[in-house]
Amino acid sequence: MLTPTAIQQDGDRHPAGVARLSRRRLLWGAAGLVGASRALAEEALRHETAEDALGPFYPLSLPKDQDFDLSLVAGHKTRALGQLLYVSGRVVNPRGEPIANAVLEIWQANAAGRYMHPGDTGDAPLDPNFQGYARIRSGADGSYLIKTVQPGNYGPRTRHIHFDVRGKRSRLITQMYFEGEPRNEADPLLKMQGPEDRKTLISRPGTPTGKQERDAMAVSWDIVLAFG
Repeated sequence: MLTPTAIQQDGDRHPAGVARLSRRRLLWGAAGLVGASRALAEEALRHETAEDALGPFYPLSLPKDQDFDLSLVAGHKTRALGQLLYVSGRVVNPRGEPIANAVLEIWQANAAGRYMHPGDTGDAPLDPNFQGYARIRSGADGSYLIKTVQPGNYGPRTRHIHFDVRGKRSRLITQMYFEGEPRNEADPLLKMQGPEDRKTLISRPGTPTGKQERDAMAVSWDIVLAFG
């Protein structure tokens, strides 16, 4: 441990100028430590997840089945068509502190790129076994999990999943995108986001657990609410 040079009084053998120099060094050193601490604190703050469009296909009537598993409708024996997908992450504030009991509404197109919405008049087929919507809450540690299918492309849009997240003091309407999708660069909404905001909307490949199907995909995406 470094010990600062003692301040000498009048009459000591060290000249007064040396004492003043020691004071300056101590002051500059303290200022440097404070500045470094502030810089580290600011760097530690997470960038808030960017807002994105609600879109035209928010359900007009919510399904009775709203659990975390969008790939299976309650009472049906057959799962939805498409690549099984697990999406997990945490809802936190910019300091990384968990937001417990946040409400997450989630909706998306099916594997063919069709929404269960009368406004979606595309040619892609509907899937009666696809729930298409979920309403869940984050856990005590801010964690959330959904099981779904990879959404299909439609029109000019790249693959995406819609989120409406309500914390204690914040509400965020946004969309989650997938890393490495070839249509990301041309997507009209994703192109409108700045570089830093765009990073907050892209999920990352996750690690499947032993409880997930062998052929299932997994992605990870944390949601940062401005005020918790």
